Amino acid sequence: MKRKVKAASGLFIFVCVLGLVVLVAIHYINSKGLEVVVAEDKSVGVKMSGIHYSSTRDGKVEWVLDADSATTFKGGEKTEFDSVKLTFYASDATTYRLTANEGRVDQGSGEVVTEGDVHVESLDGRYSLKTDLLSYSSEKKRFTTEDAVEILASGSDVASNRLTVTGTGLMIDIESGRLNIHEGVRAVFNGVM
Repeated sequence: MKRKVKAASGLFIFVCVLGLVVLVAIHYINSKGLEVVVAEDKSVGVKMSGIHYSSTRDGKVEWVLDADSATTFKGGEKTEFDSVKLTFYASDATTYRLTANEGRVDQGSGEVVTEGDVHVESLDGRYSLKTDLLSYSSEKKRFTTEDAVEILASGSDVASNRLTVTGTGLMIDIESGRLNIHEGVRAVFNGVM
C-alpha cells in the first residue's frame, strides 16, 4: 500500500508541478520580453518555441520542464504544450519524469491533461505508469483516464519482486491514497498471474 501511495504521490507532484510551470513560464516570458510569434488564429495569445525552464529553491533544482512549444490563449487561462518532458526532484532524493506528446493546462478549472504516449516513471526504475491520456483535477485531487493503463512496480532489486498491473480506466485519489483500475484488471507478479 505504501508503494501505491508513493506512486500516486509522485504522479500528483508531476501534474501539480506542470501546472505551476505553466504559470511561471508565462510570467517569465512576459517579464523577459522573449520573442512572441503572432499567430493567424485570433484565440492565440502567445506562442513560444524551445521551452526549457527550471525552478530552484535553496540552491537545489526542484524541477525542469522541456517542451518543443507552448501556446497560451487569450484570457491566459489555457496553455498547450507539445512534446512535454517534466523532471521532478523529490525531497526523498527520488527523481521522477513525465513525458507526453502534448499537455494542456486550464488554470481556471485547475485541470491538467497530458495526452499521447504518457509515461510517468521514477528514474530508479521502481515505478512506471503508461497510458494514452492522463487528467488531473485539482478540485477533486484525482488523476483519471478512461484509456488502457499499465503500471509497473519493482522491489529495490529491480530483477525481483516485479508487479505488472494492466486494465482499462484509472482513478487515483490523492487524499485517500486509493488507486482503482475500472475494468479488465490483470496482475502479474514475477511472471505469475
